[in-house]
Amino acid sequence: MYFQKKFYRQVHLTEAIYVAFKHKNLSYLISFLKEMFNKVNFFKHRFLLYYLRAAFVKLGGKNAVPGIRGLFIKFRGKLAKAGNSRRQRFLLNYGQVTTNYSNTYVVEKFQIKTFTGAIGCTIIMCCN
Repeated sequence: MYFQKKFYRQVHLTEAIYVAFKHKNLSYLISFLKEMFNKVNFFKHRFLLYYLRAAFVKLGGKNAVPGIRGLFIKFRGKLAKAGNSRRQRFLLNYGQVTTNYSNTYVVEKFQIKTFTGAIGCTIIMCCN
């Protein structure tokens, strides 16, 4: 079981992504991700990342959301590992994030605190 029995916050993931896409503002998505990582057991963070990836796949392919070309999320740190372990990277992407000058970008960087350190997160949203 990935989430606790009476934990229904994961249902609001699509709402957080929709608000980020509609308003082209990542602050609600950032607060949502921080809360999710704090509420879920530390050793199940990897399953939480798999859940996020599955949500992006269900969201659709390219150009499923008008006005948004793509979303890229990069997690870096000790993901679901304690002790003397190496840092890892985990990448999530939706659509395309290109380097075209006609696109605008919204870039946010933040940290999620855990008891073994911090997980760095970078979110890049590419808009038309």
